[in-house]
Amino acid sequence: MSTARNAYLSGAHFDYARNRLHLSWAWREDFAIATNCGIAYAYSDDVGRTWRNSAGAVIAKPGELVRVDSPGVQVWDVGPEWGLDNQDGQAVDGLGRPHVLVWHLREPDATEDNRDASKSRYYHYWRDDDGVWHKHELPPEIGSDRDRVHPKAIGAPNGDVFCLFNCNGQITICAATAARRYEDWHVIHVEPGPWDGTPLTDLYRWRDEGVLSIYMQREPAQDRQPTDIYVLDFQVTAG
Repeated sequence: MSTARNAYLSGAHFDYARNRLHLSWAWREDFAIATNCGIAYAYSDDVGRTWRNSAGAVIAKPGELVRVDSPGVQVWDVGPEWGLDNQDGQAVDGLGRPHVLVWHLREPDATEDNRDASKSRYYHYWRDDDGVWHKHELPPEIGSDRDRVHPKAIGAPNGDVFCLFNCNGQITICAATAARRYEDWHVIHVEPGPWDGTPLTDLYRWRDEGVLSIYMQREPAQDRQPTDIYVLDFQVTAG
């Protein structure tokens, strides 16, 4: 592997309650074959001047770079043979815990010669209050190997997590609860389409009003045709 790689962000979120900036990403190893690897994470408590790894150790001071070999920057080993997507979803819940959503092969099927998307799943990686990272495989009905679009993640004040997908032209909202340590992922709503692109959410309205507001465009009947843009608002009950 190379000693220098591109970092493709899963997300950059600022926790206003704790004045903490969270970043997570995958390393892209080779542009030609688009090999992604690793779940990487760092945070800053001084608006990006100083960066720390998940254990709190400083890995980049002002004027320095976070590097491939920065200690503890990789929080989960996902090899290049796993068919990892980059630029999927990140959220920070109301308890200050980061969450990362990615798509890759199931571990038993991860080999250099296998890129069978039907054997891939969405995975939820999250960091608990003790700094330990955990991994959960989402059920196969959440996401699809056909017409799949990058997910978006939203963290609730009580620690619950919601994920939004455009799955086969339908807006699919799924959720997992902090009380069950995110082992209860399930679909809570499907909004029929056909929709085009990635669901975008109004993070400020979610934070200030508790309304899940989704910005979305209808899929055109033909390429380059204009279509209507919608804002869909949902009230979500905790738990």
